[in-house]
Amino acid sequence: MRKIAWALLALLLLIIICVSSKVDKIHLAKRGNETAAHHAALTVTDHTQVAFDIYQKGNKHYTMHSLLQNGAQGEKLRQSFVKSGATLNIERSHTDETLEGKEAITLTTRVIPLFVEHFENGHISYHHGLFLIEGVADSYDTKRKLQSLLANSTVQSRDLSTIKPPKPNAFTVRKTGSGVMDIVGIFDSKKSVTPLLDQGIAYARKDIRYAKDRNENGATAAAGTLLKHLNRAFTKGELGCKAGKLYLHGYVKDEAALQAVQKAIAALKVPVEAKLMLDPELLRKRKEAQEAAKRAAEEAKRKALEAQQKAEEEARRKAEIAKEKEEAKRTITSLLQVENIEFETAKSILTPRGVATVDKLAEILKRYPDIRVEIGGYTDSDGDDMLNLKLSQERVDSVKKELISRGINGNRINAKGFGESNPIAPNDTEENKQRNRRVEIKIIGE
Repeated sequence: MRKIAWALLALLLLIIICVSSKVDKIHLAKRGNETAAHHAALTVTDHTQVAFDIYQKGNKHYTMHSLLQNGAQGEKLRQSFVKSGATLNIERSHTDETLEGKEAITLTTRVIPLFVEHFENGHISYHHGLFLIEGVADSYDTKRKLQSLLANSTVQSRDLSTIKPPKPNAFTVRKTGSGVMDIVGIFDSKKSVTPLLDQGIAYARKDIRYAKDRNENGATAAAGTLLKHLNRAFTKGELGCKAGKLYLHGYVKDEAALQAVQKAIAALKVPVEAKLMLDPELLRKRKEAQEAAKRAAEEAKRKALEAQQKAEEEARRKAEIAKEKEEAKRTITSLLQVENIEFETAKSILTPRGVATVDKLAEILKRYPDIRVEIGGYTDSDGDDMLNLKLSQERVDSVKKELISRGINGNRINAKGFGESNPIAPNDTEENKQRNRRVEIKIIGE
């Protein structure tokens, strides 16, 4: 029994060794982050169907390792790549006319245009009757088209590709210092860009494109709200979306506009990177205007104060002059009530007593330098009227001359003879005539 057992064990080991020796000799290689191992080298041993691996080596550059029925199949695959605007480098290739798999070649040529145009890091393989495709498709639409091609083929297949995550819409709206507006962006659809175009803004430059690998994440709709503020409240600024993040930078006209923009940002449901400032140029001009207004106010205040002081001084001076006039009037009146300015009979020559009176009058006028006086001369009714008028004028001129000689400015003295007019008493007695022969002094101003 022991001999039989050992014989059976030896037979089992022999079977295992034989089976292991018939496994395809396949060189496995890893490509980047791929999790599956693919055939890098193919041999004819025990293959009944064609086999190949097609790797993407760069932008529209591909390499193939293959075991095909003939060279024509390889050329057919290569031409499919060329027609799709790509190149295929056949590095290692074996042929065997006994191999089957024409359907796999046909399926591959149908897949190649889609594969070249819409896949990144792509890999197509066919081994043991199983068609595999890997890589990153640019959209769900690409995946649907691929799955339709695979479903319409009799070849057993498996789609291991993934879908490239869509990029958010990206755009920039700029407002220059001169108020010109520009818009540049790439969007998923015309509907998404509508909030930026439906504002009645005449863009000086408009560069808008559309791409299938873009999607709307809510930033464009939010930007439509902020665009109103950029257009009206900013002197210079930029509104945009980069890497899915909305931002608003620039110079705002005034504090009220800044608060309105900040309130609008706070009300949005998407985050906004805001870098906002009051326009430094406007601040400078505003500061200059405020300083100019302050200077003007100070100047107006100074002038008003000066005018007030001048008015007060003028009023004070007028009051003083009025007081001086009254005092001078009282003094002169008192003087003339006691003393008269006497002249020699029928002459304009002052008597010694008249000279003394003029001296006193000169002292009064010196004491009140701001007043002006009128010296009026009168006669009685005796004699010729014209002679009396002439005599009265000569007498007041004589008084004026004497006052000037005593240092009184002649501009302060108005001398006028009235003759026998304006009598203060009837010329019927010698006493009354004496009263009418007089010199009156009136204060007429300053």
